[in-house]
Amino acid sequence: MAIDTDKAVEIAKGIYWVGFYDKGAGFHCNPYLLIDDKTGEAVLFDPGPVTYYERLIEKLKSVVNPQKISYIVLHHQDPDLCSSVPRFEKIIGKDVKIAAAWRAGVLIAYYGVTSGFYYVDEHNYEIRLKSGRLLKIIPTPYLHCPGSIVTYDKESGVLFSSDLFGGFSFNWSLYADDKYPEAVKAFHEPYMPANYILRGAMEDIERHDIKIIAPQHGSIIADKDVRFYINLLKNLECGKMRKTAFDKIAAGNYKVIAEAVVKRILGVLNINDVKKVLEGTNIVVDIANGNILEFPSNGKEALNQLGLNLNKTGGIFAMIATRLLTQRLAIENNLDLPDIFRFS
Repeated sequence: MAIDTDKAVEIAKGIYWVGFYDKGAGFHCNPYLLIDDKTGEAVLFDPGPVTYYERLIEKLKSVVNPQKISYIVLHHQDPDLCSSVPRFEKIIGKDVKIAAAWRAGVLIAYYGVTSGFYYVDEHNYEIRLKSGRLLKIIPTPYLHCPGSIVTYDKESGVLFSSDLFGGFSFNWSLYADDKYPEAVKAFHEPYMPANYILRGAMEDIERHDIKIIAPQHGSIIADKDVRFYINLLKNLECGKMRKTAFDKIAAGNYKVIAEAVVKRILGVLNINDVKKVLEGTNIVVDIANGNILEFPSNGKEALNQLGLNLNKTGGIFAMIATRLLTQRLAIENNLDLPDIFRFS
C-alpha cells in the first residue's frame, strides 16, 4: 500500500512524521511528533525551517491540538531544524519548553525564541513526561555540532537521530530502500568530523533497544535494518583528509574510483541524471548495480570527464557526495585525482 506523504504518517504508535516531500530537493527535513496516549501530552522534534512552516502546521493540526505540545526538542541549532520555532510558539502558547543542550541553546536563542529553555544537561539527560514516560537524551558531541544530541523513546523504541543516519538523495522515500546506504555515506562523509567520534556515538546508541531510527534528514530506518546502519556508521571513514596524501602520483587503475562514483550517484541521483553523467566518458555501466562493464585505457581522462559531467548535472551537492570517497580511494590506490575531485 502506497504511503500518502501529503498527510501525517504514523510511524509507530502515537509517533508521526509531519514533514513533506519536496520533489526538487536532495535534502529533506523530517519533523516528528510524539503523542503520549495516556495523557495526550505531545512533544515536537526538530520542527524544521521557517520556509516549511505553512505546510507543516496543517499536518500537525490534523493529529493534535498544538496547545497539547509541552516540549519542542531541538537536537542542535541549525536553521533547517529550528528556524520555525518562533512561528510554532505563537500557536502552541507560552507554556511550551525548548529542550536542548545548553551549547545549542545559547545559539538557538538568536532565532528570537521566547519560551523557556529546558537544558537537558541539567536534567540528567532525560525528559520525563506527565505519565512517567521517559525520553532518554544521548549526547552526540561534534556530530556535527558541539551541542548535538539525539533522543530515545524507550516505550516505542524510536530513536530520533537528528543528522545521524540522515541521507542526501534526489530519490527520496519515507522509508529507507536498497539505495539508501549510499545516500547515508554521501551525507556523512563530508559532514561528520572523524570516524572515532562517529564510532563512539554508535557505541552509545547501540546499547539501547532501537526498533526505528527517525532521522531529521533522509529516510526512516526500521526493524532489521537498524543494526546494519549502526554498523555502517561505526565503520565509515569521514572527515578531513590528510593534505599531504595527495602528493602521491601513479598510473594505477582508475576504474576502482570510477565504479565507486557510479555506485554512489546511483544512490543520490535519478536514473536519467546518472545517464547524463556517463555521457561522453566511454564508460559502460550496468545501471542495475553500478558495475563497470567497459572502461577506457585513458582512465584518468575518463574519470575527469565523469567528474565534469557530475558537476554540471548534480552541482555542488553531487560533488560533496563523492569528494571524500574519491579522495580516500585515491590514497588507498596511490592514484593522482583529476582536479575536479581534488578541489571541488
